[in-house]
Amino acid sequence: MKHIAGINGQRGIIMHKSSFFNASFRKVLSLSVFGLGFYACVNSATAADLATSLAPRSQASSVNDAGVCGYKRILWEVGYKFRHEVRNVPGLPPVHIEHVTDITMGRGENPATKLNIPRQFCRATAIMNDGSSYPLYYMVEYGQGFTGVSGYNVEFCVEGFDKWRIQDGNCRAVK
Repeated sequence: MKHIAGINGQRGIIMHKSSFFNASFRKVLSLSVFGLGFYACVNSATAADLATSLAPRSQASSVNDAGVCGYKRILWEVGYKFRHEVRNVPGLPPVHIEHVTDITMGRGENPATKLNIPRQFCRATAIMNDGSSYPLYYMVEYGQGFTGVSGYNVEFCVEGFDKWRIQDGNCRAVK
């Protein structure tokens, strides 16, 4: 600590930090900035790859031809969110999606500007663990991951299970 005389006779105190602290802080800061920059570059490339794979196809009839709609990670997320919904919404039967069949890719919305979100709409049949089947509709939104840099968001609706009309009755919001 050092006392100094300021302008117009005012007194002040200067705190000196050790040179070790300054060097360590600078290193940590520079590594953090480099790491975040590298992360953004890698994830933006991944997001660009996903966006280019989103081009809507005219007819998709099998899982191999269903594009992003048939990705295991997307289907897993639909099943996970459905199981959460059934557990937390009173009055729904205690079932879960056993498997998904007849996956088709519906319309895709490519963004008109950079501000719009690219979306892909999908249809399928959800076979429940009790043997019943229901129409399943889901939508994949791209660029909706951590801080909007990369990743995706999945919204879904199983016809007959949207008790609170979250997807606007008869699943219209994701059709």
